[in-house]
Amino acid sequence: MRRKIVEEAKKMGGIFTSIIHPTMTISRRAKVGEGAIMMRYGIIQTGAVIDDFFAADAFAGVGHDAIYGDFVHMSPRATNLGGVVIGDDVFLGIRSTVMQVRIGRDAVVGACGLVNKDMPPNMIARGVPAQFYAKKEKDFFDT
Repeated sequence: MRRKIVEEAKKMGGIFTSIIHPTMTISRRAKVGEGAIMMRYGIIQTGAVIDDFFAADAFAGVGHDAIYGDFVHMSPRATNLGGVVIGDDVFLGIRSTVMQVRIGRDAVVGACGLVNKDMPPNMIARGVPAQFYAKKEKDFFDT
């Protein structure tokens, strides 16, 4: 849904800026794309590369050398260890933790999930350690 809204706004000449809470800590060696929204007390460590329209809720943490795609959403207290690769349109649930793995595009990690192995695209995972629960057939908002 967010992607469609952004595409329409860009067609009309929209320009995007990032909104970053003053308590957010971002390493000087991290790169963040346009249109990011970052809430209070989060952290982005050195070497992280985050593409456009990233959203991080309160206390979210991006580890060193992480690579995030477009439209990734981190819920409150979601975190990862360094070196993760997270695809486009991924949703990380509240207090989820991602180890040094790859998560495919359009994936969802449930609340308190611990992802310790690679996750294919369009999957929903939950639990500790995270188990693949279901495959997303279509986007909820695409009807």
